[in-house]
Formats: sequence, C-alpha cells, structure tokens
Amino acid sequence: MQRSSLERFDVVFDGWVSEKTLRAEGVVEEVLSYLTEADCTYEKDDAIWFASTKYGDDKDRVLMKSDGSITYFVPDLAYHLTKIQRGFTTLIDVFGPDHHGYVPRIKAAFTAMGYDEGMLEIIFLQQVNLFESGERVKMSKRAGKIVTMDDLINVVGKDSARYFSSPERPTRI
Repeated sequence: MQRSSLERFDVVFDGWVSEKTLRAEGVVEEVLSYLTEADCTYEKDDAIWFASTKYGDDKDRVLMKSDGSITYFVPDLAYHLTKIQRGFTTLIDVFGPDHHGYVPRIKAAFTAMGYDEGMLEIIFLQQVNLFESGERVKMSKRAGKIVTMDDLINVVGKDSARYFSSPERPTRI
C-alpha cells in the first residue's frame, strides 16, 4: 500500500527492506553483537541497555526489554547497517518534526559501532495543517483519524501535494 502511494507521489525506491527480513537474516542480532563487543551495553532491571551517554546522548537507551523483546531502535540500526554493508556512504533519514530526540541516540550508535556519524544525513519535515471548510482538520493516529497521502493527492492533486512537501520551494520568476 505504501509503495503504491509513493509511486502516485512520484517517489520510487530501487529496493525495499522489511523488518521481517532484517530479523530473518540475523542483522538485528548482529547489531546487538556489535554494541556488546564495543563494550557499550550493560544489564539493568533485567533489560539490556546501550550506554549512549558515552557518545553524547542525554540518557542511555533500552535495546532489549526484560521480556526479551527488542525496542524499535535495534531494527532501525540494523537497517542502517545493511545500507553500509551494501556500500552506501551517505545514509539519509527523513524524520517528522517530533523526532529530534532520535538524532543523538542514532549518532551515538553509529560511533559505537565504529562508523562515522557524518555518513548520516537527517532531514526534518514539518507538520502540515489541513483545512476543510475553513476549519483546521485535527488528526490523531491513535484515534484512527488521519488523512493519507492518497487522500491528499485525491483532493489537491499530486503537484500541489509535492510542492508543499518539498524541503525547498521552487523560486517564483
């Protein structure tokens, strides 16, 4: 569904990697091994923690919870690791405006695993407010009240949606 929506938006990726694949190929465990071998993990409260404060983060981060499940941070790192293993030297992440706190922890992990954090380029998109009949549409993912990219394209068209989603607006001549 996401692939189809992105294609409608004229965004096409050469390859797709699922979290399921990362887990099946053992890359998640590989990340945990890298961090453990770098001596930057520890156990506390039956959980495994990443000592990210050693690398400039404001607090240490849980990698594996006491029930044995991993946090979303580990598959994110695994995905970045596969990009590096595939030969990419610049990794671009696109974050929403509420994810600024994620930057120090991911950069800390890059450093801990022996990679240059300068490889990582992060672009922040800003929140867009939508209006309907002059009223701001209040959205909530938790409540299931969202406007999808397909909905937006259907209402305003692809070009308008792309214009307001672009990090750089075209110059008017």
